[in-house]
Amino acid sequence: MRYDALGKLMSQTRSFYFISAPVSCQSQANNLYEAIRGHWGVE
Repeated sequence: MRYDALGKLMSQTRSFYFISAPVSCQSQANNLYEAIRGHWGVE
């Protein structure tokens, strides 16, 4: 999210990620989420 100098919301971005890896529990989903976000955070 981006805010102006007064704290008003200017824009918001939503990202979707698709993977072919099976996920059997929430902790696996969280680990995959962190790995994906960490990878694309450098772009």
